Amino acid sequence: MEPKQQPVYDVQFFIDKFSKIPDNDWGIKSYVDEFNKKCALGHCGISVSLFQTNAPEASAVHSIFMESGLNILTINDGEALRYQQPTPKARILAALNDIKAMQKPTEKPATPPETEKVRYVVVHISERIEQEAGRLIESKN
Repeated sequence: MEPKQQPVYDVQFFIDKFSKIPDNDWGIKSYVDEFNKKCALGHCGISVSLFQTNAPEASAVHSIFMESGLNILTINDGEALRYQQPTPKARILAALNDIKAMQKPTEKPATPPETEKVRYVVVHISERIEQEAGRLIESKN
């Protein structure tokens, strides 16, 4: 029997997890409130304190937000100006999708696709500017 593989707590894991939780199970201002409504961290196992050691999902999602410069609690509670969606779930998912987009590489291919045309432009400059540019290039080397 193979040992159980630990889940990968990445952005997509939390998008999938939070997408499945009904809107009416989300709350604000508390990890878990008296009606058992939970904030994002509450849905990840936090019930009393962010420093609980038995909540690896909460630790992972908190780190994902912090590393992206975002505060999961203010977003969940609707206090972040950038995330004013109508529900905590919608705000958290919007932020996670932004984080996911930030993580995607934005490199362009080294050569242009055949549909693009390469155009060369000749620009005439004065001899003085050309000499100055040459001196600047040499001084950088």
